[in-house]
Amino acid sequence: VVHQLIYLFIHYDREYEIIFKDVILRSILIVVPAVIVFYSLFIIHIQLLPYVGDGDLFMTDEFRARLLLPSGAHQPEFAGIQPLGLTNALSELISTMHEVNINLRATHPFQSYWYQWILIQCKPVLYWQKLRAGYGMWIYCVGNAASWLFSAFFGIFGFIVISLLGASVRFRLAFNPQYLEQNPNSFSTCLHEALERHWWHALLFWVGYLGNYLPYAMIPRAVWNYHYIPALIFAFMLCGVIAQILLETLEKYDCIWYNILKSFFVVVMLSVTSCFLYLAPWT
Repeated sequence: VVHQLIYLFIHYDREYEIIFKDVILRSILIVVPAVIVFYSLFIIHIQLLPYVGDGDLFMTDEFRARLLLPSGAHQPEFAGIQPLGLTNALSELISTMHEVNINLRATHPFQSYWYQWILIQCKPVLYWQKLRAGYGMWIYCVGNAASWLFSAFFGIFGFIVISLLGASVRFRLAFNPQYLEQNPNSFSTCLHEALERHWWHALLFWVGYLGNYLPYAMIPRAVWNYHYIPALIFAFMLCGVIAQILLETLEKYDCIWYNILKSFFVVVMLSVTSCFLYLAPWT
């Protein structure tokens, strides 16, 4: 949704009537499929799994009356209660899941907090273990320190720095519209040209990152490092756009710094690979 709003903002020079129709059409194409997929999955879940379980205690008696025993028979203790229909059962299931998760205060030995993820200060998560006399086997969810830190400093914080540099160029242009023409080979001019081509793409990934990361600041229940993975994917894509901006800027500004930057990327790739190979036996 944010992606489409930014796209429309970029093309704000069109007629308002066309923009309004575009907003309606894009909203329908985004919201309707999302609602259909969301509710369809829950309907399939309810239809395929109509049996009792550990979470039944959170539900009302009317909801529990529709649940079956493993044998396929109805529960005798709810024989006199009218079971909920599919629509009401779906509504109760979704609302109860949200309420229970928001109010859950149980802790976990491998839990972490949202502010620990970005600089990989979080605990690894034990997925599986097999213990035998004299040896043991474990599988952990461990973040790659090299890639996580690179995405944080080069991608997330790097976008802020580059945006501020671009804003400073815009500020100069406000007082001197001929600044770029007077300094065609300056760093500011080269950076401005690269930002004109790629800044909006970087903004989309940055907003996507924040949209997948910041909501966890409002979640009080226990969370784990793997909840950061969707945001991390956007951070990696943002790194690619930032790299493209810097490469295009330095290629035109100074070939020495351009080659230094490429060498830096080689070091980053080697570091990520080395970190992966070191952690691979445990992940």
